[in-house]
Amino acid sequence: MSTKATKKVFFNKKRQDSQETKEESKESNQKKSRNSRKSTTSIETEPSQMDGKKENIHLTSFSENLFRFDKEKYMETFILEDKTSKYHCICDICNKEKFYAQYAIQHIKSKKHRDNTEKNKGKRALIKLDKLLDSINEAKGSLYQDDKKTRGQIEEEETKKYLEFIAFALSQRLSFLQIAKLGSFLREMLTRKDGIGLNFFKYQSFDRDFISNLASECFRPFLLDNLKQKLTENKFSFSIDSSTVAGENLCAVKVKFLDQDYDNNTGQRTTKICNQVIGVKKLGQSSNAQTFADIIKEKILFNNNMEIKKNIIGLTTDRAQTLLGDQAGLITLLRKDFDQQIFHLPDPCHSLSLVIKHSLGMLPEEIRTFISDINNYFASPQRKEKLKAIQKEGGYSILMPIRYVKTR
Repeated sequence: MSTKATKKVFFNKKRQDSQETKEESKESNQKKSRNSRKSTTSIETEPSQMDGKKENIHLTSFSENLFRFDKEKYMETFILEDKTSKYHCICDICNKEKFYAQYAIQHIKSKKHRDNTEKNKGKRALIKLDKLLDSINEAKGSLYQDDKKTRGQIEEEETKKYLEFIAFALSQRLSFLQIAKLGSFLREMLTRKDGIGLNFFKYQSFDRDFISNLASECFRPFLLDNLKQKLTENKFSFSIDSSTVAGENLCAVKVKFLDQDYDNNTGQRTTKICNQVIGVKKLGQSSNAQTFADIIKEKILFNNNMEIKKNIIGLTTDRAQTLLGDQAGLITLLRKDFDQQIFHLPDPCHSLSLVIKHSLGMLPEEIRTFISDINNYFASPQRKEKLKAIQKEGGYSILMPIRYVKTR
């Protein structure tokens, strides 16, 4: 055989081997693709009877993939597997209704299923259903939202929402500091890794009466227990005073102590002054020293808690005779009942008010009338502005009359 013929046979054999290798590789890849598609999507072809005709449609077999949007595992409690067919499932809420597994989402979105949920399972189940539908819509919507809107449009809508929030907070007379703290707290809640974020806004009640009951029945006992623990661990002082509010005589008690505050951002602890109202008591027909002593025993000592009692170091009151009386005043009663020395500080503001009141009483009547007339004259905002302009034009410091009232 010639050299040319030998080369021809060799190259033909090589080409044939290469072709067989490609065909084997192609067949292998197709087989892997079929297996992969079968294992991941659980989609197969099955003859189906539609309109009296048999035709092949792609069906999804029942699997955990149906529940991928259900974070709270609620859907699994009523969408059940049909033991007679792997392509079907059953809704336990809708009287064991049977349908293709791939239509499970469409079924739970239907009005029929919603009505049956409320009828057979009640309001709580309806709330769970709404959460499930929200989770499904959010998961599906996130796939297409970025394609529909540009980043600039999204940022513009976010800015509008932010301004709407700030405007509402200001309309409710919240301070700048309160708005800042509220915003920071909501942001922190949103970024928690609990998978819930701020979804509670959709389902929880913000009714005024409900919040009032929640505060008194839930938060109040917890806060009182926490404050009680603080008072057993720290030395503290308290103030007590009464006032008429909406026609009722009320007594308020406030405690003051030093505590450690932990900053989550910096990880540092700082000492702060805690000033908290511990209780408000309605006064009846009697408001003598013993009445105030009983209020202190109930609201501060939690009915004679000795651990708290020994931590009291002082109190402040106004100069009412009921509180300062040498024979039967509140201070006298407390010092008889306590083992330790208690420091009493008469209210400085009340004391200064009495000093000014008695000092003015020493002035001639004409001077007091003159002071009152000046005060009344500059009650007008326009006159105040005119006084400011005169002082500014003359190069003087801006000084305005302090509001003068006959009571403190």
